Amino acid sequence: MYKKKNTEVDKKAKDKATEKGKRNIGFTVKSLIIPFILAAIVACLIYLVMTNITKNEVVKAHVVCATKDIEANTFIAEDKVDDYFEIKDVEKAILPDCIYSDIKELPDGGFYVESDLSARQMVNKDDIAEKDSVMDKYTAETQVTSIKVNDFNNSVSGTIRHGDIVNVYAKDPSTNQLVLMVENVYVEAAYDNSGNELTKSYEAENGAATAVVFSVKVAPDEVDQMNTAISYEGIQLYLAGK
Repeated sequence: MYKKKNTEVDKKAKDKATEKGKRNIGFTVKSLIIPFILAAIVACLIYLVMTNITKNEVVKAHVVCATKDIEANTFIAEDKVDDYFEIKDVEKAILPDCIYSDIKELPDGGFYVESDLSARQMVNKDDIAEKDSVMDKYTAETQVTSIKVNDFNNSVSGTIRHGDIVNVYAKDPSTNQLVLMVENVYVEAAYDNSGNELTKSYEAENGAATAVVFSVKVAPDEVDQMNTAISYEGIQLYLAGK
């Protein structure tokens, strides 16, 4: 009886020890797993944060921009480039392929601005030309003369301004027909009836006006035709396509 009792006690002790051992093993496994789980969570959080930072990071690129308003057909001499252009950093994602990225990319020896540029506007390669079929005809012997427009029917004379290229028509008195007299004429200035030069700043302050008198450049071989047009009167101006 006593022996049996001792056996039962020993069995209970062994069972208790086994159970305790299992608990210890379970605790050890949990102790090892929890740090790994926490580390994995931290790693995931870091990855998500870094991914967000990368997505939100704005990649910048250099572009050439105008420093001031530049009118179409303006010639920029090589030693004046820095007066008109500068480098700016802008978001690369919004840049087209045809943008100048460095001042050094601009043509050597001077160039023409083909279209109006506003201050801070990015310079497109289509905005710049080394040669210009219209402007290159003007030499040191070029004259500047004034012409007055009396006939505005079917023309755009009143809206023409400095920098425009126009075709000059006049009515031949012998036939009363409108005749093309001079093509691709550069307009130096436009004036209203009161003699006010119609610049952008003037019209911004005083409102739009109708131009009636124009100062235009005349190449040496165009002088005779222009004088004939002036003598004919009835001059009309039309914008020319270069």
